[in-house]
Amino acid sequence: MANEINITIATTLANPVDSASGGLRDQYTSGGVRINQTTAGFFSAVVSTSTSEAAFPSSGLGTNGLMVLQNLDTTNDIDYGPASGGSMVAAGTLKANGTPHLIYCKSTATFRHKASAGTPKLLIRIYEV
Repeated sequence: MANEINITIATTLANPVDSASGGLRDQYTSGGVRINQTTAGFFSAVVSTSTSEAAFPSSGLGTNGLMVLQNLDTTNDIDYGPASGGSMVAAGTLKANGTPHLIYCKSTATFRHKASAGTPKLLIRIYEV
């Protein structure tokens, strides 16, 4: 089999900050990116986060590969990043608006998460590649 994982990213910016100049406008589409899944494996879960750091579950997958993260909360942000010495090195923030993040990570990476407040739900999808 080939090209089992397909990714397309599209963004549109329309911000009328200065109507005299037409504002800020931009459009971007990555086009289709296809990834061969050489190791058949997939994990998906919705986990409750807290203000204490916790490791991402992976349900025994041998390699993380491609990870999709999405904050399902409408109020609280979630920080995430790789673990170093047992603690998280914050590398990104999943804002409370649900914007997904796509990360192509090394098989040896251990990721952690932590909520800014409350117990927001975090969608984690991991595809072995």
